[in-house]
Amino acid sequence: MTEHEVFLKEQEASWRRHEAFVAAQELEWQRDQERWKEARERGKELDERIAKLISGIGAFMNREAVSRENPEPAPSTSHS
Repeated sequence: MTEHEVFLKEQEASWRRHEAFVAAQELEWQRDQERWKEARERGKELDERIAKLISGIGAFMNREAVSRENPEPAPSTSHS
């Protein structure tokens, strides 16, 4: 086998390793993209839940503040 044939054989083997590496990288990239997409969706859902919770707390606090400003008279306990 000539030096050139050895070189070509090694070059071909190197190219196969490179193609396998690129394919593995592509697969990993696709998995990462899917995980990031799922994380973004979970983040959006969590943001919505937090916004609803904060709105509910704000409504409750507002209702409490209004009831303190305008307290309802206590029911009369005197018997006539």
